[in-house]
Amino acid sequence: IDPANPQRLIAGMVSGGIWNSTDAGASWTPYSDWLPNLAICSLARDPRNADVLYAGTGEGLFNGDAIGGAGIFKSTDGGDTWQEI
Repeated sequence: IDPANPQRLIAGMVSGGIWNSTDAGASWTPYSDWLPNLAICSLARDPRNADVLYAGTGEGLFNGDAIGGAGIFKSTDGGDTWQEI
């Protein structure tokens, strides 16, 4: 949830990428179809700067169909663009 705008949500899902909602979850649009890895397993927002987001990729090795990751991605513009770090 964006602390400056609670209507704006960002969610990540394994094999689904990153999704954005601007209406508190009533509708969603894909945010990251271009990422080299869509196995989003965690999202974190910098508590000092809400425009800085981190996305961790890849599943653990505890299941037979685990999707491999490509590291951590960072956005400095609220999720509009992402760079692998």
